[in-house]
Amino acid sequence: MAALSAVLVAAAVYSLHIRAEEPEALRFGVRTPEGGSMRVESYFSPADSCHYLFLPSFADSSRLVLLDGRVRQGSRLLLPGDSLSIPTAESAPPVSAADGGRVVAVRLGGVPLLSIRMGHKAWQQVQGSWQHRVCATMDIYAPDGKPLYDGGESHITVKSRGNSTWWSPKKPLLLILPHPRPLLGMPPGRKWVLLSNVFDHSNLRNKIVLDFAATHGTVWCPAGQFVDLVVDGRYWGLYLLTEKVELADSRLDPGGGPQYLFLNDIIETIQKSGKPSYPFYSDQRVALEGYRNVRGPIPYDTIQASLAELKATLQQGDSLTADQLGAIIDTPSWAFKYLVDEMFANGDCWRRSNYFHCTGHAPYRFYGGPVWDFDMSMGGGAAEEALAMSAEEPTHTLFNSPPIRRQAARFYTAAARPYILRLIEGGLDSMSRPIAPSARANALRWDHPVVPAPDGSSPDIQQIKDFFVQRIPLLDSLFLGVNPLPVIAYENPDTAMRGFYTTTLYHPGRTLGGYMGHPADSLYRHTLWIDSATMQHFTVDSVLPPGSRLAVAAPQVGTDPAPTPRLTLRKWLLPALFTIALLFLFAALLLREADGWRHQHKNRP
Repeated sequence: MAALSAVLVAAAVYSLHIRAEEPEALRFGVRTPEGGSMRVESYFSPADSCHYLFLPSFADSSRLVLLDGRVRQGSRLLLPGDSLSIPTAESAPPVSAADGGRVVAVRLGGVPLLSIRMGHKAWQQVQGSWQHRVCATMDIYAPDGKPLYDGGESHITVKSRGNSTWWSPKKPLLLILPHPRPLLGMPPGRKWVLLSNVFDHSNLRNKIVLDFAATHGTVWCPAGQFVDLVVDGRYWGLYLLTEKVELADSRLDPGGGPQYLFLNDIIETIQKSGKPSYPFYSDQRVALEGYRNVRGPIPYDTIQASLAELKATLQQGDSLTADQLGAIIDTPSWAFKYLVDEMFANGDCWRRSNYFHCTGHAPYRFYGGPVWDFDMSMGGGAAEEALAMSAEEPTHTLFNSPPIRRQAARFYTAAARPYILRLIEGGLDSMSRPIAPSARANALRWDHPVVPAPDGSSPDIQQIKDFFVQRIPLLDSLFLGVNPLPVIAYENPDTAMRGFYTTTLYHPGRTLGGYMGHPADSLYRHTLWIDSATMQHFTVDSVLPPGSRLAVAAPQVGTDPAPTPRLTLRKWLLPALFTIALLFLFAALLLREADGWRHQHKNRP
């Protein structure tokens, strides 16, 4: 009984703890311009103890109906069924919840609203399992409230997706419609992806790359449009609705005959998909992502043999003639894929989320792309590093082959460099303004430390501008030969890791799009992050000639101490420690009861 009492008391305390940490959500009913109604649920932010009510741009905030919970407006206590007004102005009479927290209305706007209804239990299943699929209904509204998609009683299928982003509370989603439908001006399709951009607080990185590739690429590229996602009345943030990378009509359709789509990713991700896969690099595999127009069984053996030939070509591309290279590789598409990875400093280039495809019968001819997954690109730390040129990747020799480099240089001159300059000189600002209200709401919903300004400007947007200012000299060196590109080779005798880094020259006083380049004292000064395991940091004050070797164990200038790791107290840490302590207490009480029972029966005659 003592153990049972302890468990009940602990459960009650834990329940009170959860209630104190996560107050009950407030639910309101709002009217739509078409005369319908929509439920809106508040989000409690522990950062500032506010109940945020994210209202659609077309909702009348002065005619809300309280559906669940208790709020106080001035001296008036409101109960379910009462009408109220929650204006967004700071000077309006305050509205507070029963727990004392303020109720703050935040107006969405600028992008369509995508509303999914499936029920709390089904949503928990989607959030908890990468494989789980549930039925739901979906509606899409324009900022003025006009319906853009009315599914009626037709059900869609929803599941979570993603690799690193899946572990975030703001998960990307896959939507499967009952029939192919056009959404937001994009061509018809059944499968659509909601990208969460959880690692990209600017929300623009994927959009920047997809827009560029769709306009200038040599193969099809998914289109994407921003939406505000609402699930069962609760605002879930700003998402990018895109076409899914797949072989389908109006999407990736290389032509007649058999068609195959391949995904190159790390072993763990490929194994999780459960699809047929083949060894490619040391820690990677290639999965058969999709196929069409295939009559009879899939020729797995032939495909594997062709992939082995492709791998050999990637490893020895610089020694092949243009005709030999073109027999197995579509040079323009691979050159464009290389350019995009290098142009935007894609840290996952040729390692994660990389697609290529082929068509026809063996011997196959492989096409690079479409491009995908750039939410972690355009980072400041990689601006001076030629990522796709790493000696650790077999693709290095391919991208050094004259046919690929000549084609990439043409793409860079004609399209890439002008696009970058337009982004620096105002293109990024033009992209951020329409989504500014939703970007601000997204930052509040997910407790981001910096909330964008009303005009859309933010340090995250400025970081992308600064990245491009630093990136252009490197790209000019790579593709135009404006300056000789210094190459610094290195090796780590402890890990036997070898490779090289490329750096760029900065010219004093050089301006790009109104932004000043590095000052004169940084000329020929390069920062290298050599070993990611030890995070040893080196500064080289002169350009070393190609082939020079920089030993990691003995830096020429000096080593900065590795940054001290910081432990972050996560929300689950306290409940986890409490649960472990409870289990130990329960086990101790059981052992105590068992020991008393054993002694009692041992002393019986």
